[in-house]
Amino acid sequence: EQMAVLMIRWLEQKEDLSGLDTSKVADAILDFVMVGEYAEGGKKEIREEYQRAVQKAYVLGLLTGYEDTSFRPQGILIRAEAATVVVRMLEAKRRVPFQPEMMIEKQQAEKAQYYYGGSKWLDPADAKISKLERVKIDKILTSGALDYSPYIHAIVQRNSYPDMSVDDIRSSIKYGRPENPYQAQLADLEQLLLRRVSKADTEKVIQFLSRKTSPTTNLEVAGIGFMLRNDEYLVQIRENTDLENIAYSVMVNIIYRDDKWKPLEKLYIQEIPIRH
Repeated sequence: EQMAVLMIRWLEQKEDLSGLDTSKVADAILDFVMVGEYAEGGKKEIREEYQRAVQKAYVLGLLTGYEDTSFRPQGILIRAEAATVVVRMLEAKRRVPFQPEMMIEKQQAEKAQYYYGGSKWLDPADAKISKLERVKIDKILTSGALDYSPYIHAIVQRNSYPDMSVDDIRSSIKYGRPENPYQAQLADLEQLLLRRVSKADTEKVIQFLSRKTSPTTNLEVAGIGFMLRNDEYLVQIRENTDLENIAYSVMVNIIYRDDKWKPLEKLYIQEIPIRH
């Protein structure tokens, strides 16, 4: 990321980069949502500079990432990699054409391997695996549209939420915001579910939530719980309605029902129907 920033700062003095179309880069890189996560002090402006630099470097063909379309800065470049990048900076004809459509196709195949039971699946409920590693994959699979916790920086700096279960995700789908359509938020939630439960189980939840398309369209019930993966997971859904029965957000919690959670369950799912 830092290398991309340095390259673009240098190139902007040599070439006119104002006309670059970077609109497809974020969707083409498997883990683009991770770019800038570890920016100095977590400052938004620095994180955004890293993201802009990586986008421009891809469009220019300076950086091409890994075969699975991920962008994983390793911290140390081998001499040959560094030399290749420098040559691409100096000689435009040595740059690699940016192919977003091909990258997106590869990305979808790569993501499928992380889904429940896939070849790269890492069980989010396996306490032997570090929480940081498990959350990293959640981040890779999502676009950043959905407001959910825990985020990586929250885990690194101690999550402020109580640790109720080995796998506990609290999320909120927000409606009536043109800059962040509910469909994109729902797509992120689908990725989080596909990593934990089967496709059939995931469809039950997504189909239920798909009925709500705006603050003024309500779900058939204000609160409901789905027991999934042989009742190992609880997906708890609740509309947050105001006095006029308008719901600008829907809470969706995904909870692994381990021994830590079960004593608390009756406190959190009282008086809501349960589906299996």
